[in-house]
Amino acid sequence: MGKNISQPEFGENKYITSFLFKLKSKPAALYQSLGGFAINGVNLTKLQSYPEKNTFDSFFFLCDLDGHIEDPKVQKSLEELGLHCEDFHVLGVFEADKLREKKN
Repeated sequence: MGKNISQPEFGENKYITSFLFKLKSKPAALYQSLGGFAINGVNLTKLQSYPEKNTFDSFFFLCDLDGHIEDPKVQKSLEELGLHCEDFHVLGVFEADKLREKKN
C-alpha cells in the first residue's frame, strides 16, 4: 500500500496474492464476480466482507488467492473480477509458507 512496490519475482515457488475489492451494487454480484477464479482454476484461500462506512448498502471484500499476480491464470481471473468492481487494490504478493504445500 506504499509508494514503493516490493514483491517476489514470479518463479517456481508458491505465492499468495492479497487484494481488496468493492463490487458494483447489483443482484448476485459476488457470485458473478467469482466465476473467473473457478474457470481459470485459481484457489481462493480467504474471502472476508466489511461494510463500507457502517452501512449494509456497500461492502469491501478482502481476499487471498494461491498464486502470483504475474501468473497468466491469476491475471485472467482478476481481469474477470475487474468487470464487476467499483474499486480494486492489490495489497501484496507474498511467498507462501512451506506448510501450505500439499502432502500426499
